[in-house]
Amino acid sequence: MLCLTAVSTTTKSGHAAEELARSDARILFLGDSITAAGQYVNDIETAGLLRQGGQEVPQIVALGLGSETASGLSEKSHPFPRPTVHERLDRVLKAVQPTVVVACYGINDGIYQPFSEERFVAYQDGIRLLIQKVHDAGARIVLLTPPPYAGKMTEAPVPQADSEYDYRIPFPAYDSVIARYADWIMTLNTQDRVDTIDIRTPMLAAIEASYDKDPIHPNAHGHRVMATAV
Repeated sequence: MLCLTAVSTTTKSGHAAEELARSDARILFLGDSITAAGQYVNDIETAGLLRQGGQEVPQIVALGLGSETASGLSEKSHPFPRPTVHERLDRVLKAVQPTVVVACYGINDGIYQPFSEERFVAYQDGIRLLIQKVHDAGARIVLLTPPPYAGKMTEAPVPQADSEYDYRIPFPAYDSVIARYADWIMTLNTQDRVDTIDIRTPMLAAIEASYDKDPIHPNAHGHRVMATAV
């Protein structure tokens, strides 16, 4: 798998790489619509099959959910309250019984508004609870930074009030919010059984090729960049 080569160099240790390389590993991917699309997970799984040359490979279970957050926050104008991973996490962990959980949250957690300390704390609390529950289930966790928001600052009209921003008309500088979320994720790899992987930096380096008209969801090339980083 691609992740077998990268985790030890992008995090504090090779423990996650050792877990991911075990043929009896069960790897659970959690995330929002980007993970639900599944392409970067499929790319990782395909690379694993090719690398192992027909030998047993870890089992991968991808359970991304569109619109999901770790923070439990939602824009007022969203068609429905955004789901939070914590509504289903206990059930999923019990059903899958993973040895490793790979989680990617953040792009929805700022709810497309300017930076807010209150929203940032809600995101931090949600990620910390995710870590705790994964550890309580006996698994290791690998946190991916949120991918960038690829909208150009001149593209979106500027509403008069912050509350008018949403996923359809994000705050024009929303990527500056996501950058802070990603930086914080990368500080968590000092914790026991927590590894972090920076997918943001390589995606920024290939930003034009990684997104089409949709500035939130990467295209096929963007998913390949994510998979390679993992």
